[in-house]
Amino acid sequence: MKSAIGKCRLACAGAILAVLGSPAAAPAQPSPAAVNATEAERVERVAAFERNGQSSDPAYLDALGSLALLYVNQGRYSDAVPVLRQALAASERINGAEHDLTQQIRVTLTLAERFANPR
Repeated sequence: MKSAIGKCRLACAGAILAVLGSPAAAPAQPSPAAVNATEAERVERVAAFERNGQSSDPAYLDALGSLALLYVNQGRYSDAVPVLRQALAASERINGAEHDLTQQIRVTLTLAERFANPR
């Protein structure tokens, strides 16, 4: 059971990293500040984009991905799911439903939902 959870965590984290590192994402790599930020800082960064009406800014996807990655790495899949849903909606708005980044987020969301609600 424990190794299955570890594999799940790796798969989900790998999918999120693929999204964050995708050349389609802007910026292409999360900034060092985003990677090293605390949970509160990541939540505030997302909230700042939303407060300022910048939820269609590609950097908003970086902020959401950074927060989701933190939750996945901590095994907090139920916390990652709503963030990934926001990222999916934003990516569909920014890039379109069939864009590679949007599809990667959709897969990551599916994995996170599965791990948040194991059968």
